[in-house]
Amino acid sequence: MLQLGAGEEGLGGLGALGRAGFAAAVARLGDPSAALADFDTALAAARRFKDPFSEGTILARRSAALARVGSPDQPALLADLEAAIAIFERIGARPALSRTLRTYAQALARAGRGPEVEKARERADAIKTELGLLDPDVVA
Repeated sequence: MLQLGAGEEGLGGLGALGRAGFAAAVARLGDPSAALADFDTALAAARRFKDPFSEGTILARRSAALARVGSPDQPALLADLEAAIAIFERIGARPALSRTLRTYAQALARAGRGPEVEKARERADAIKTELGLLDPDVVA
């Protein structure tokens, strides 16, 4: 687990997002178990601070980071994304919702759930177009 400074708690959701960013880097460097522990710590902090945006972002980052390193736990990845989507819908974070739906469509495709892929992709694209988002497609 990463050892961040003692002032991390004082950063609230920002500290949680920072820890999640470090966890994503740890996963890319080849230590997904350590990354999971840090994602769990970050997620607990976001929930403790009652920060739903950070919570959704961390869930989405965790699933994307683990997908990049080839995690075989597709049900867990999909559950994280579904939880993030529900949070972003509830709080009206539409840019984050669009991005997470795009990642969700990719995860559904990897899980062999073809009929759901197009629905998620279309919804993501509709929000992206409506908001004028210029995000390139991200492979998760």
